Amino acid sequence: MDGNIFATGEFEVMLSKGLGRHFADDEKQQLFQDAKNIADLLVAVMDRRTKEEKEGKQPSASPLHSPQSPKQIKKGLGELGEAKRLQAELQWLAEGKRLRPGLKQLRPEDLPSGVTASRGYDHRGHCLIFEHNTLGELGKIVLINIREGRMLLQAELYKGQDNRHYRR
Repeated sequence: MDGNIFATGEFEVMLSKGLGRHFADDEKQQLFQDAKNIADLLVAVMDRRTKEEKEGKQPSASPLHSPQSPKQIKKGLGELGEAKRLQAELQWLAEGKRLRPGLKQLRPEDLPSGVTASRGYDHRGHCLIFEHNTLGELGKIVLINIREGRMLLQAELYKGQDNRHYRR
């Protein structure tokens, strides 16, 4: 993906040629919306900096921020995932859809000993993260809507530092 901010204030976002066919339409729209939000933030920062320069203010050194703890990040991603789930449920209700009969919610006793599942955030769709109390992160499952009535299940298995394996 590539983006340009023009002198007119317009923002252009492009996917590499042919890449768009690999994304569901709703996922493409979400990517472009995310890019627009990023562009809006960049324009606001550039406008603020331009105003400071016109007022003769010298740029100050950016304060160093210590990164958030992994627990805080995980908690925040879990909250985003929960909000996304609730939004999807409301949309399903508004569209008159119901869960298929025979489906049941995952319970802690359905998992092996020491393994927990929690809701996480993934831009592609609904996400469940699996962790073991001594081994740590095991992987995640992402449910991705690809078109009306069709869903892609993608599993991401953790195999060590910066080494993830994808299966579809």
